[in-house]
Amino acid sequence: MTGTAAAAATSGELSSRWWTVLLCALALFLLLPTALATPASSAAYHASGTGALGTGSASTSASVALPTASVVSPAAARTAGAASPALATPSILPPSDGWLLFQGNLARQGTSPDAPPPTTNVAWSTTLPAPGTGSSSIAGGIVTSGNMIYVPSADHTVYALDARTGAIVWHYTTNGSLDSAPALDRGLLLVAGSDGTLYELNATTGAQAGLIALGTPDLGSSPLPLGANVIAPCSAGGVPSLCEFDLASGATLWHLRVGNLLASPAADPAADLVFVANTTGGVLAVQISTGTLSWSYSLGGATAIASSPVIGTLGTGASAKTYVYVFASTSTLTGDLVALYEATGTSGGGRPFFSVPLTFGVSQSTPVFTPTALVVGTETGHVAAFDPSTGAALWSVQPWTGNTNTISSSVLDASGTLLVGMPGAGAGGSGGGELLELSAANQGQTLATIPSPTGAIVAALAITSSAIYFGANDGTVYAVGTTVPTAPNNLVAVPSNATIALSWKAPSSTGGVSLTQYAIFWAPSSGGTFLSTTVPPTTLQYTISPVTNGLAYTTVVEAVNAEGPGANATAVATPGALPSAPTGVHVALGEHTFTLLWSPPSTNGGFPVIGYVVEAWNSSTWVHQNVTLGAVSSWVESSPDGTQVYAEVAATTALGTGPFSNVVSGAPYYAPGVLVVNVSPAAALGSLALTVNGVATTVPTGNGSVRITLVPGTYWVNATASGYQRYDNSVTITSGKVTLLNFTLYPPSRNPLQLSTLQIAAITAVVLVLLVVGIFLIGMRARRLRALTEGEEGGSGEDEEEDTSEGISEDRARALLQPATPASEEEGAPVEEAALTTGEGGEPLGESSSPPEDTFEAAPEAEDEEPEGPGGRLGELLERRRAGKETLKNSEENTPDVEKGPKTTEGSP
Repeated sequence: MTGTAAAAATSGELSSRWWTVLLCALALFLLLPTALATPASSAAYHASGTGALGTGSASTSASVALPTASVVSPAAARTAGAASPALATPSILPPSDGWLLFQGNLARQGTSPDAPPPTTNVAWSTTLPAPGTGSSSIAGGIVTSGNMIYVPSADHTVYALDARTGAIVWHYTTNGSLDSAPALDRGLLLVAGSDGTLYELNATTGAQAGLIALGTPDLGSSPLPLGANVIAPCSAGGVPSLCEFDLASGATLWHLRVGNLLASPAADPAADLVFVANTTGGVLAVQISTGTLSWSYSLGGATAIASSPVIGTLGTGASAKTYVYVFASTSTLTGDLVALYEATGTSGGGRPFFSVPLTFGVSQSTPVFTPTALVVGTETGHVAAFDPSTGAALWSVQPWTGNTNTISSSVLDASGTLLVGMPGAGAGGSGGGELLELSAANQGQTLATIPSPTGAIVAALAITSSAIYFGANDGTVYAVGTTVPTAPNNLVAVPSNATIALSWKAPSSTGGVSLTQYAIFWAPSSGGTFLSTTVPPTTLQYTISPVTNGLAYTTVVEAVNAEGPGANATAVATPGALPSAPTGVHVALGEHTFTLLWSPPSTNGGFPVIGYVVEAWNSSTWVHQNVTLGAVSSWVESSPDGTQVYAEVAATTALGTGPFSNVVSGAPYYAPGVLVVNVSPAAALGSLALTVNGVATTVPTGNGSVRITLVPGTYWVNATASGYQRYDNSVTITSGKVTLLNFTLYPPSRNPLQLSTLQIAAITAVVLVLLVVGIFLIGMRARRLRALTEGEEGGSGEDEEEDTSEGISEDRARALLQPATPASEEEGAPVEEAALTTGEGGEPLGESSSPPEDTFEAAPEAEDEEPEGPGGRLGELLERRRAGKETLKNSEENTPDVEKGPKTTEGSP
């Protein structure tokens, strides 16, 4: 059966899907360029705001190209409503917490109040992608706060990384190389670029909050935030100076010409002093509040001071004294360690607190200050310790024998562990570096070695209670120590009816310590409060129930150790159930059509019905299997008249196809009062002449059937075609349904009589029966003749020859000549004569009748009878019989019984 599916109009209630399209636009505001004037005219411009490119006021005009920005959203799925504290976005902590500045604090002391991490394993490492210039060497120092660390790169980009996992949260590309450490202050990240611009960025999102033009073409100094203001090197009228700016407005509060600076300033807000050291060996103390010079000191023969001044206090109480320590270097790699009085620089006699020559090579790194030791790395690969009270050398080690490269980074934790970054084992700092843990109290004894496999360590370190963070010149950032775990692996969320089954694998790193549990969170993706639970660290699956079918949920799984929750794995799933079977399934039958009708299922399992699947078949053959339809409510199938069709239907949603409905059936029909004449072969229609009750009917060429509308009654239909035999049939039309009349036309040579197979078989059977009966009768007749000739006289003799060709023997002929009964002696009439002169029943023959030519004469008188023999009367009779056998044969056929003798006509003798 050939079927064609047609979609009907949708009836019933059908659900539809609406997709909400959220369009996010990033507003870009162009900054009005301002000129860089003298400090007296507030030579700065500032742009404030929370957008990617904020706008603000400017005092003068200048041409400063704006940087490009790229903000990457954190990996954590935290958009779905309020989260538990473990899921909160990292926030900027107060200045007392974290490693917020270069060397950890305003005094640049390089010491941390935190104890060292309990382990020296590398928790994670991340290689920066270098989207700017292609070189992501890390030369500036790293700062950190809360769960974020900030890394400046030579590729003009600053990166914000998740401190727990190393994942890049956002990055911001500037117009210049970043060679100094940024600074964190009250939610702002301050980044000084070599393009002479100070960038103010939102530390959480990376959005640009403002720009300050410093005017210094090559800035290697880290900014110094002081509350609402910031102090940084600048250019005033083309002269290197020190400036203080208002962070909110960008206005220049003061400036002071201090010469070229290679290092970052240090400050003691309590003394209202900020200290700088220039490239000509000068050390200057400037009042923070006014910008006026408090004192200055020249180291004389020293040509440059490359390290930042360090402020340290010796003693306690009333006897406490604060000093400023600087390392001065010359072109011959010699120099001095100088300690100056904080308040005056020198004593009353113009002398510093102390000045001692360096015996282990000069230093370009900022020293680490403790009340018991002043530790510094030198340009000859040494780590040396000096007494901060006298300048006397305490100890010196060369951790890498034969390596004379400059050591430019060091930090000391609260336990007295000195962390020293090695720039590289090869000449010029090439090759992989190492991070050493040295005992500051035990002559610099090596406690542990932490390799940096591919890059030299040249940037300042950052330290927290959980980890030590450092960068290498190949652009790789390392976290050493105990950290939170990495994200669980392979999180899978499988939705089902009102449930979501979660499964995952253990994280790649547990953070250096054992896991304590897994934290699980879920909330509707469209918004809502996160619900949470925990499972033991050995459990790697959990089923969330109940949840609302058809609603998408964001699920989060985090591994937790003693340091806290680690990075999270997220998955989105939409629970639901398969739809129920369609309702109201029934059939509408029509002419040639079987229409299946239904209504939507009573439940859709939380998902809109997007289609239906129909299965239909007849008693032995599939009509259609899995006919997938759209969101319709009917299906039409073409079918011949009288064929019973069965069908069922099931609903389909995004979750799958539900159960099938009950099976319904029906048989299509033709319209009443229509005669359909089917002609085979259809090719005969090209020359077919169809007549109904003597009226010619038009026949469409090339079609195998003709439809004729007739009133009820009986019709004689004739069909003839060129080259085919005529075919007639009688048909009765009723008002109930159509009548089918099938004509099969045959070529004449194939079956001239146009007999059916049954008719041919019947005729053949009749012929065979007649042949059998004929053969049987002939056999019976032959037996009777043989019996007559052999049994009359009790046997046969030599003289009783039989004429087989005549069907009568000579003895029989002789007997026929004998009288039928004995004659009376008085009459003396011979028997032969009486027999020959009478007909059947003894009646005399007619007088006018003459015997046939083949008859013989009457027998003579008995006394004249000739003897038997060939020459006698009997021989003559036999001779005459043989000569006229044809006549005897005809006579025999006309004789009812052979025993009565030959039949004679009237008048025979």
